[in-house]
Amino acid sequence: MDEINYTAQKANDRKNPRLAMNLFDKAKNRVMNRPSLARHSDFILADWNEGDEHLQWVIKSSVHEILEWVIANQDKSKISSSDAGALLGSMKSKKKSKSSAANGKHGGRPKSAVTSIRAAYRAPR
Repeated sequence: MDEINYTAQKANDRKNPRLAMNLFDKAKNRVMNRPSLARHSDFILADWNEGDEHLQWVIKSSVHEILEWVIANQDKSKISSSDAGALLGSMKSKKKSKSSAANGKHGGRPKSAVTSIRAAYRAPR
């Protein structure tokens, strides 16, 4: 968390400290309110060369886009393939939405074969 405080201090030193702090606070709130981003807050909110431009990007970009950027740019030893899969696998997509809607029309998620067989051989009550 020291990097976050350092970034806030750097924001105060810029030409327009009020604007810089507002941008930093907005970016920090966005990152900290999303668990998938909060895990990488030190990296996302670090003092990047782009300055305010980076903070604006963090505020406006999709969570998916930010996570892809983190995975592509963070030290490879800090992020495992299972961690990347967990982060990106939980994202919504048009394909997932369509398949969920189709399953909903047919009574929800299909039951497993084992459950169906057990139900067929269950003794009547």
